[in-house]
Amino acid sequence: MKVKFSIFNIQLSILMVTLALLASCTKEQEDFFPESSAQRADQTVASDIKVLTSAQNGWLMQYFPESQQSYGGYNVIARFTEDGKVEALGEFGATRTTSLYRVSQSAGMVLTFDTYNEALHVFSDPAAPLGGSAGQGLAGDYDFSILKATADSVVLKGKASGNRVKMVPMQSDQWEDYLAVIAAVEEGMIARKYTLTIGDTAVVAKRSDRTLTFSYMEDGEMVDAVISYIVTPEGYQLFEPVEFFGQKFSGFTYVEGTDVFTAMDNSNVSLGIIYPTLAELVSENWWSVTYSGLGATGKQYWDILGQVQDLLGETLYYAIFGTFDGNFGITFNSGGYWGSLLYVYQTVSDDEIAILYQGGNSSDNGAWYVQNAYYGTYMAGPFGRANEKHVYKLTADDPFNPSWILMTDEEDPDNTILLEGRLIPYPLNN
Repeated sequence: MKVKFSIFNIQLSILMVTLALLASCTKEQEDFFPESSAQRADQTVASDIKVLTSAQNGWLMQYFPESQQSYGGYNVIARFTEDGKVEALGEFGATRTTSLYRVSQSAGMVLTFDTYNEALHVFSDPAAPLGGSAGQGLAGDYDFSILKATADSVVLKGKASGNRVKMVPMQSDQWEDYLAVIAAVEEGMIARKYTLTIGDTAVVAKRSDRTLTFSYMEDGEMVDAVISYIVTPEGYQLFEPVEFFGQKFSGFTYVEGTDVFTAMDNSNVSLGIIYPTLAELVSENWWSVTYSGLGATGKQYWDILGQVQDLLGETLYYAIFGTFDGNFGITFNSGGYWGSLLYVYQTVSDDEIAILYQGGNSSDNGAWYVQNAYYGTYMAGPFGRANEKHVYKLTADDPFNPSWILMTDEEDPDNTILLEGRLIPYPLNN
């Protein structure tokens, strides 16, 4: 018992000494941080605001909405003031708009665009004015973690998308002139289809929004690749460098008056414009169809289609014509259900196409909507129902890179269908 008691006393003494040392260390550590955590956060907020407001001509944001950069990147210019206001202008805005911003502490510093500003919130607008998904548009961010804030650059990270956004100071206050240069470069480089040459390999790349999609063989399997880019005064700048067939590159340099653009950092890689016919553009790509884009004949069918949707209790989210997900015809989304009405086509001439309805697709919900909701009559009506072969004359705003193509039935001039080259939700309401 005495032995055990002695050992206990020794252990107790050691414990008391250890606690005293810990208390001493704690006091010393407190001396390192005389300010509270709240005070330190306030200092960081003030420091970040000072950086944001230091760029007198504003900041150029290279902004990629959506977590997979599915729509490519866009330029936004923003100038911050100390009273919590931000003036901004984007590629889709006609004028500069002013709204509110805030820098706060929330698991790190966060930059929030508090009130609606067209230049930035247009990418997350539920009405989807730029296309994208119904209810969320291009799935853009308006809350950003601040990863770095210095006078020469600010690096943000979208809270929802996780995409990094780099901001650099504008060299001039002439924002409109800068964006005009961007528009001119895009006009000189844009096409629906390209030849992408990588070393000794050439593939066909298709453009959608600001992405390039192409397919290639790898280990005996076909692989689809998507490259996202933003337009700069120098050309197409990729979201991040990529490597294919042993060749790495980060973008393509614009040269006025040429149809072939060499990679910015690799002379073995180039992007050449292909000029397809209007018939090829219709048959090889997808296009949005809306009620307002139909002629008198088509509206009669879609008026009844609207009544069908009411009976179904479903919203028609999308109506797409052309080749989508490997099917040619009409692809739709009703109440969250995807389906397709299949057609076959024949190229009559460069600006004429004939199409013939085949029925609802049995591998998706197309057949169900034909059998139960009369889609084969009312949705298909403008394009032709069963046993109706229609030949359409094609016209466009640009013969090589159209934003829209008008199909005019050669036997019924009142049957016109406007195909638009962006994803437009709620087709019965647009």
